[in-house]
Amino acid sequence: MMRATKSIEEPDVVLYMDPIPVGWSGVPHRDKGFANFELTSVCNTLVQVLMHVPSFVHWMLKSQHEISCPAKESCLLCATISLRQQLDSQLIVRPEQFCELMNDASDDAHEVMRDILLMLHANVMSVYSSLVMSTWSERTSPIFQMFGGLWKVSASCCGTTFQPFLSIEVPLVASSLQVCLDGLGAKNICKICKSAVKSVMTVHSAPTVLIINLGRLLGNGSFCDKEIIIPPDIILQERFSYRHLSTVFASGGHIDNVNYSALTSCPNGILHVFTDASFKRVNAASLLGDPKYLKSSYMAVYELRKEIKIVETMVTEEHISKAVPEIISSSTKESTPFSARVTSTQKKWDVSPISVPNSTTGTRKRKQLIFEENQLNSMNQGHDEGSPITLDRSAATTTSATTTSATATTINTATCSFATASTWTTIPSCSIGTQTTTEQDENRALRATSVLSLAKCWTQSATEFRFFTGLTQENFCVLYKLLGGDDVFSKLKMDYKLSTPSKNEKKLKLPLQDRLFLTLIRLRRGTPLRDLGFVMGISQSQASEIFYAVLRHMYLTFQHFKERMLLTVEQQKKKMPKVFKPFKNLRVIIDGAEFKLQVPSNFQQQGNTYSDYKACNTAHFIIGINLHGGISFVSKAYEGAISDKQATLDSSLLDMLQPGDALMVDRGFELKAECMMKKITLLRPPSLGQRDKFTPKEVLLTKAIAKARIYVEHAIGKIKDFRLLRYTIPNKMIPYMEDMVYVCACLTNFDPPRIKTKPSKKTAKRKAKKPSQKPAKKTKKPSKELVETKSKKKPL
Repeated sequence: MMRATKSIEEPDVVLYMDPIPVGWSGVPHRDKGFANFELTSVCNTLVQVLMHVPSFVHWMLKSQHEISCPAKESCLLCATISLRQQLDSQLIVRPEQFCELMNDASDDAHEVMRDILLMLHANVMSVYSSLVMSTWSERTSPIFQMFGGLWKVSASCCGTTFQPFLSIEVPLVASSLQVCLDGLGAKNICKICKSAVKSVMTVHSAPTVLIINLGRLLGNGSFCDKEIIIPPDIILQERFSYRHLSTVFASGGHIDNVNYSALTSCPNGILHVFTDASFKRVNAASLLGDPKYLKSSYMAVYELRKEIKIVETMVTEEHISKAVPEIISSSTKESTPFSARVTSTQKKWDVSPISVPNSTTGTRKRKQLIFEENQLNSMNQGHDEGSPITLDRSAATTTSATTTSATATTINTATCSFATASTWTTIPSCSIGTQTTTEQDENRALRATSVLSLAKCWTQSATEFRFFTGLTQENFCVLYKLLGGDDVFSKLKMDYKLSTPSKNEKKLKLPLQDRLFLTLIRLRRGTPLRDLGFVMGISQSQASEIFYAVLRHMYLTFQHFKERMLLTVEQQKKKMPKVFKPFKNLRVIIDGAEFKLQVPSNFQQQGNTYSDYKACNTAHFIIGINLHGGISFVSKAYEGAISDKQATLDSSLLDMLQPGDALMVDRGFELKAECMMKKITLLRPPSLGQRDKFTPKEVLLTKAIAKARIYVEHAIGKIKDFRLLRYTIPNKMIPYMEDMVYVCACLTNFDPPRIKTKPSKKTAKRKAKKPSQKPAKKTKKPSKELVETKSKKKPL
């Protein structure tokens, strides 16, 4: 990450997209000391410096890194976040884990600070260990965006190179830090090859947090005790304005004394000096007059305030005579008018600028994403009345004119490969071949347009990540491993043509995990494929191929768990919710679910898919849940005109149940005779028939079944939370209707249990009862006459 490069490249992925905040506005600030553990003064001081960097504190409080960290015990970033949380509750914080991880650190504050930043960067990158990314993508991590910068070095030996840095070492050539910084531009040695050649260094990308190491250690091993004034504000190469955050200095005034202290600038302008667990307020005037502080200052930390834009203008003698009279007095000897290029950083003259350099601070403009729903072309298909909707995949793929017959899918669990008669097959290696230089340039330009990827969304909170995908970051990793991981996703053939299988179109290779990420966003948010392809830097056709390939693979994978999902009665007895306890041997609760379809142009299909209940064209499914709210059964897709009874019998659900099991249904499922033949108990609300009212027992039974059946309605609502199924399904997507509903139903099982068990009344009273509660007052016993009158009352 820290090596020099000849050119600047666009990153494949941007790990952190949020703008880096500057200042303490909206960031909580705490002044607490850190306990010393066996000569850990340098670690305590540098941690105190990090806790007084507002941008770093703001990112730590927002990152939620500890949730997705693979190694929490050995993670320095998790230890730093824990220290920041302890500042809110403890008076003196004990940084034991942090000091233990940095026990091999040297006494040099420069080296320790560099090691801390590199370890924090490595901890951030450990979350993305499964992603293959370039060096420029690694430099988009939040640590490098805050503390990292980029030098542009021009030398005759090595040409123009770009050197990243985390800190700047300044030789002490003057008594002011500002004067020392002004001499950094020219060097007599090349920083790359170390040859004695003059080179020019300019800041191409300035860091948000600038760490300046004062060159106290000389080349001969001696120590420079020169007094250096550290100003509250500095300007780096006349372009970047910084304000002071903290200063690290040796308390003894010499480098041999490793007892370091930190001078910090608080949000209200107050200065504090921290020495391990103790800190005190100091005066700026008295501190600048203290020679011990001026001679022992070792490191200074500044925060970027703004970039001074250099305005280059073409001016005439008339403009110069108004702005700079000194130049006219020295140039009156010339009789002819002249023009000159003047660079101004403080005063803007009243002239039209020729060019204004763009900002090079490394910030990126955020693009606002607006999705629009697109209507797809309809596809005419005819079906017989009462038959399930067939999945004719040859009509919706880019195969040749030859129509293949539907064959059974073969699955090889040993090699995690699968093959079907349609386009969803596997090959030994990825179908993307070697690309030429022109194609690589096109793909690089295509990546530059990508504004959405898994790496960019991974650092968001679990709620925001679940909003777009329906899963948390942890469940996403579990699902990706369940589907086979990189070994399987790399073998998915996205574009396979039977006529010319070896002449496939070479397209941009989307990262493997981003393919699953694209599919989940398509299902959860209903985003059109054209929009997904645009925001992820690929074409619409490639986004379509990836979506349908991954969707089919998820469907085939989840089909392995079809029988395991239907739990037995014994498996569901543990922690059974109270609402189901009145029903003995209850195994599954079913109900019908209908999804709206686009009106077909075929007249026969219009009648077959029309639902009288929904008053529109629908696809009909039978959904079943277990006693904990998880979806345990999903039938095939049927046309909307089919009845609930016929769909249940055709789905072979009764064949999967065992004799003695109980099945709970709605009043429309008239399955009494069929269940009696298979010795299955049918729990169905009673019908009124020709009677005027229900009996009291029937009323209680109806209420009990209604309380239990409401959870299957909730489960169907969870499936329709995937917006691709919530609205009208185009006719072109009818062949994939069964795959989408089954996959969305299985994805809802990644959520926590929908039915929560409540504690009994005795345990609730025991928890609510306080130990200091006064004993209840003794009440008078009722008289014998009152007891006799109450006993004579008849029960209801």
